Formats: sequence, C-alpha cells, structure tokens
Amino acid sequence: MYCGALEQQSRETRFVTGKAADGSLEFRPREDMCSLAEVANHLTQIPKMDYKFFASVIQTFEQGQEMEKSL
Repeated sequence: MYCGALEQQSRETRFVTGKAADGSLEFRPREDMCSLAEVANHLTQIPKMDYKFFASVIQTFEQGQEMEKSL
C-alpha cells in the first residue's frame, strides 16, 4: 500500500513539474495549490516523518503538522 501511494505521488509530481514552463520553484498549478518548492519540501520530509510516526515520536496528527513546519 505504501509503495502504491509513493508511486502515485511520484507520477503526480512529475506531471506538475512538467507543467512548469520556466522551471520556477514558485510555480503553482492553481492559485490555491502548493508551489513546486513546497511540494519538493514535503516529499523530502516523508521518510523522516513516517519514521517518527512508526516510532511513536509523533502521537497526533497535530504534532506531525507542527513538526513538519519546523523542518
């Protein structure tokens, strides 16, 4: 299940990055969506955050959100 989600995120990320005509990290597919820089930052945090969830370092969703903001 995890690999399937990771593969889907990879496909979506490649699709979005391919739409950024100038390669700008500030590109947003729509105004209410994350920029490429925000997406890249989020994707690089996934392994670290997953480990902290599985190791019970993060107990709640809110703790995870706060920790992600600080990374």
